[in-house]
Amino acid sequence: PRPEKPLVLYSYEGNQFCRLVREVLTELDIVYELRSAGKQSPRREELASISGGSSQCPYLMDPNTNTDMRESADIIRYLYKTYALWTPPSELLGTVSNIITPILKPVYEKLAPLQAGSYQEDKSQYELELAKAKSQV
Repeated sequence: PRPEKPLVLYSYEGNQFCRLVREVLTELDIVYELRSAGKQSPRREELASISGGSSQCPYLMDPNTNTDMRESADIIRYLYKTYALWTPPSELLGTVSNIITPILKPVYEKLAPLQAGSYQEDKSQYELELAKAKSQV
């Protein structure tokens, strides 16, 4: 479901946690108003006045659900739960991938010649592309 009203995000450019929230908002294609609240910004005082004295970023306000929150992990969890049509990737998938990839590496190496696919008549060029494809496995 898409929000009817734009969300409001207090954020600033140099903060990695703010960036994560902005990336999730973009990934989910959610319209939002970005209020830059960097150091020395008047928005910092504005944020402190509406959030009970703290100017910590990121700070998200969702007028559609009357939800205000800080802490990037909480915000991201909320955005996926409220607006995503899918669930976010889990740590389990990373673990499974780390186990399966080494097991399947011989198969990937056998498929590398198919990925290399050279249009050059010179066989040495094909060998270079083949070596490159194998190194990327």
